[in-house]
Amino acid sequence: MLINLSDINEATSFDYCIIGAGPAGITLARKLSLQKNKKILLVEGGGTEISYESQSLYEGSVIGDEYLALDTCRLRYFGGTSNHWSGACRTFDEIDFLKRLNFDLNEWPIQKKTIDKYLEEAFNILEVNHIPPDQNILGQDIKKISFEKSPPVRFREKYFDEIKQSKNIFLTLNSNCINFETNGNSISGVNLKNKKIKKIKSDIFILATGGIENSRILLWSNELSNNQVVKNFSSLGKYWMDHPNFDVGEAIFFDKNKFDYFRDFLVVTDKKKIEKEMLNARLRFTENNLNLKQSIMEISCYAPKLAKLLKFNNARICGATIQAVWEQEPFAGNKIVLSNELDDVGVPRTNLFWKKTQNDLNNVKKTLKVFADVFINLNIGRIKTYPYLESGKFPSNQNLASSHHIGGTRMSNNKNLGPIDSNCKVYGQSNLYVMGSSIFPTGGYTNPTLPIIQFSLRLAEYLTKNS
Repeated sequence: MLINLSDINEATSFDYCIIGAGPAGITLARKLSLQKNKKILLVEGGGTEISYESQSLYEGSVIGDEYLALDTCRLRYFGGTSNHWSGACRTFDEIDFLKRLNFDLNEWPIQKKTIDKYLEEAFNILEVNHIPPDQNILGQDIKKISFEKSPPVRFREKYFDEIKQSKNIFLTLNSNCINFETNGNSISGVNLKNKKIKKIKSDIFILATGGIENSRILLWSNELSNNQVVKNFSSLGKYWMDHPNFDVGEAIFFDKNKFDYFRDFLVVTDKKKIEKEMLNARLRFTENNLNLKQSIMEISCYAPKLAKLLKFNNARICGATIQAVWEQEPFAGNKIVLSNELDDVGVPRTNLFWKKTQNDLNNVKKTLKVFADVFINLNIGRIKTYPYLESGKFPSNQNLASSHHIGGTRMSNNKNLGPIDSNCKVYGQSNLYVMGSSIFPTGGYTNPTLPIIQFSLRLAEYLTKNS
């Protein structure tokens, strides 16, 4: 049911108030609405179409490495960022949930099987088929992985009419979340603003505004409440991550037929990652013969016999560009903080501190080294890496990152390393939950949309059982 914020009576209380009508919020609302006697308020800061006024509230500054503009890498209207989502789907790997050597913060408070039970339902929501199993190729160090494509599902197109006609979901648009208020142990209300500020009461509050806004709203709520909303705030906004996305090197294949093995997404096997103390990264080889002559000349400098052989087999060789998308380590210096500048509704804008750490660069180099060793051992070809993996000065004419906003409100069993517990509840509050990729302690190499749906279904089930 579509309602105006101004029409909500101050005496009205809801059973659930969900802030954010993107994939997480919409999935939660639909699932919770199966409880016929429950009233659910779904709050969207934007309208049904993109607008400059709404997007401008996302403007902010980035300090550190070059990054995407904060007001264009996410969308602020009903359906959220699903409205420009590419549709790539893959769930987390088993290794993503395991404690990793030399990476103390790379550990989840739950096991992968905890969200596996929601995979089928998430597939149905996103209209994807089963993801083919991983396949080892060329030995035990490299495997091929698969992503399934959603059409893609645009949550605005698929669910707006359904929610508008719902009997117990109340949708309010252009209602901007300002801050939460607390009595010390529970959230007593959330302040929303259209033309005026209105305090909304609810038994349960779920914040699902995205991997940057979740932190921003909680940070501002804390500032206004003398740190009483998130009492264990030492990690709030910190350990923020994306998936850097760059061409990192080139390959020369001695036989074009071998290139067929490398047309898909490829990763180092979990066993090898553990052995080499690596984080996740995925590679893709794209045929590119523009630099082939130069590559042969370079090989002739350190392997003249090999270069001579290549010249005689010139018709059989081919070149490729290597693209890498990799997992960042959780690093406290990558964080969201509040700016001194206020947006048009009175909330401080975002300052995002983001950079690729030395461990991030070492991880990509280790990944390429595993592939280079396979190339040499099987005499497939040779790999060279680009110099900026050493210098850290990456080019600005590439993707930069993947718009996968991860962390900031990470889940943890340790209150000082994550502000929410394993059930996505904010420590110290009895009725405040957070949903979205901001809860992920690690990023893996997968697009976050499918796992977000899995976690949303899990939270909905938990709230239903404990309501």
